[in-house]
Amino acid sequence: MEIDPRIQAAILEVVETQIEINDPPETAKTLVRLINEGFTPKASKDLIGCVVLSEVFDVMKNGEVFDLDRYIAALNCLPKIPEDKI
Repeated sequence: MEIDPRIQAAILEVVETQIEINDPPETAKTLVRLINEGFTPKASKDLIGCVVLSEVFDVMKNGEVFDLDRYIAALNCLPKIPEDKI
């Protein structure tokens, strides 16, 4: 699935901001874990970005509020991305 470059840049900015301000701290922990598992920093941030994008999509599609627990659970599953999120 191709993503509009502007959306991709915005999602990466969200990932970078979460890491920079350590909120939620699980984002930075996931980055370190993925790098330690052999992913490049860019690939790791792209994977985290998939989780961010999925959460934004769920919130917009279903009119839900952001679910931090669901977000953290998805981060903890990386590098596996559930098939319903692809």
